[in-house]
Amino acid sequence: MASAQNQAQQNQAQQNQEQVTRRVVVGQGQAAAASGNAAKSGHTAVMPPVGGRWTAAVALDPATPLADLAKIVQEAPHLRPQVAANRSTYPALLDWLGALGDPQVDAALRSRR
Repeated sequence: MASAQNQAQQNQAQQNQEQVTRRVVVGQGQAAAASGNAAKSGHTAVMPPVGGRWTAAVALDPATPLADLAKIVQEAPHLRPQVAANRSTYPALLDWLGALGDPQVDAALRSRR
């Protein structure tokens, strides 16, 4: 009896893991992923953040508080080039951005000179 319970728990755990790792198919939307077609295709997509509070305008705004600039680079990595281009970004954050090796960030840092 215990063996049957263990097997049922393992099956449930595996199903839960499959639901967590299901992939989204590029160009076919979430309906395809929900139907299981995503796993068959082998394609994945990185979806942009939905409803993020950080925008390019905020990242570029010299009036953005310095603490917010530090949060932006952590919470919205796609905005790092804008933070690097912001003339108010403090030197330690510029050094950190420069150490990342991101070509877009490096180009923004070069444009500051």
